[in-house]
Amino acid sequence: MKIALCLSGQMRAMKHTIHTIETAFPDCDVDIYATIWDYEDNRNINRLKYNSNVVYLEKITNDELATQQEFEREVIRRGFSDIRSIRNWAPIPVWNLIRIEMMAKNSFRPVTSDYDYVVRSRFDMKYLQNLRPLLNKDSILLSEDIGGSAPNDLWKDTRQVFDGFAAGSFTNMLKYYGFSTWLPSYFDYHDDVLKAERTLGWYLDRVIKLKRTYHSDIIGIQINGEEWYNRSTKERSESLDNKQKTTFNFYKEDMKNNHPDVFNEIEHCFD
Repeated sequence: MKIALCLSGQMRAMKHTIHTIETAFPDCDVDIYATIWDYEDNRNINRLKYNSNVVYLEKITNDELATQQEFEREVIRRGFSDIRSIRNWAPIPVWNLIRIEMMAKNSFRPVTSDYDYVVRSRFDMKYLQNLRPLLNKDSILLSEDIGGSAPNDLWKDTRQVFDGFAAGSFTNMLKYYGFSTWLPSYFDYHDDVLKAERTLGWYLDRVIKLKRTYHSDIIGIQINGEEWYNRSTKERSESLDNKQKTTFNFYKEDMKNNHPDVFNEIEHCFD
């Protein structure tokens, strides 16, 4: 079986997860297609190349992803319009969602139809079991392991979808990756705050009507060398709290750096 594994994002914790690719796809020819930030440490890049078959790797900058700035500004302004005080990440609009999705799509761009299956994933993804028996040409495989993706996590009568993992045929994943192209039209359909899981779920169900299969306990997200988490994790660790605080601060500073004028309008919302 020939697999195109499309990775994107930060290479955090990758050194603790890369060996689990064999767990997910035993006895498969796995080619890596990767998009990384231009500031990534060369040690991570070399580790990826040494431990896997990298056929495509591209560094990308924030400026290269800044193609929909007016949409991003609208996401921020609308998303913060009813917020007076922020104590956690839950109410904040994912203003940079289109950049995240464009980065993911960039890894898929050079993939051809020669592969049996295409997989979207993250560098910090820990694979927990053999995924080969779960792959299907007629539907895309999704995970309900991460928050916001359980069977009862619904938005406008559509099931929400974790946006860090998907696997399917080239044809189905080509449709899946159209999400970033559709995103700028979001406010033609919705007035709600832009969030990742619910918007992707709505797109897959209502826009492209793609058949989906969900499974649990197939993936987790690595925090450090010892800890990882998914929906089945029984205890919330201090490491996870610290990781999410770091992510919160990163997105806040990223917003400030990319849209300083709009950030000044809503900065009072942050405690």
